[in-house]
Amino acid sequence: MGRSPPVRSPLQRRGLVLATAVWGAFLLEPISDAGIGFPMGLVALLGTAVLGAAWLGVLAAERASGMRSWRWLAWLIFPLAGIAVAIIFITTQSPMNPLFRLRFLLSRSALHGVVITPSVRPVSSLPGWVGLFRVQRVDRFGDDVHFVTVSCGVIDECGIAHIPGPAPRRLSKTRLTPLGGAWYHLYSVF
Repeated sequence: MGRSPPVRSPLQRRGLVLATAVWGAFLLEPISDAGIGFPMGLVALLGTAVLGAAWLGVLAAERASGMRSWRWLAWLIFPLAGIAVAIIFITTQSPMNPLFRLRFLLSRSALHGVVITPSVRPVSSLPGWVGLFRVQRVDRFGDDVHFVTVSCGVIDECGIAHIPGPAPRRLSKTRLTPLGGAWYHLYSVF
């Protein structure tokens, strides 16, 4: 006698698929920002591990029942997402992240609109969303404008800087990586 396939609730399967889709959409925001802070990195890693373990259980049960499935290949997205979050966190928020670059390109005109608007606000202000970035603070230093978008690492800050004129000299607590033109990825050490 052969094994009968396990009885699964279609509602449970749809719930897991929906949870996976929602989690993937949720992860797009932190992994495409200028950096990942420790709390968000921890949440992203733990949530991805839990969801990956749930799918691993489902796939193992299917395999034990004799079902062959190509879903094992789809499961690989969980370890890859976890690795991506870890790499972004460990490499001090790499501005080479393609998702960050895409988000920056899509937001560049909105960021530029803030840069060219005469500042009637104080030197530091809280504007909210600018393009696809949730900006925590905008700092103006003469013509230079720093958009702080996220805490990164444990206590540092990351964001985008617009610095017209010649390339800035390296500052002791600030690392600027060119993004093109007068735009820079900003990593500010506390």
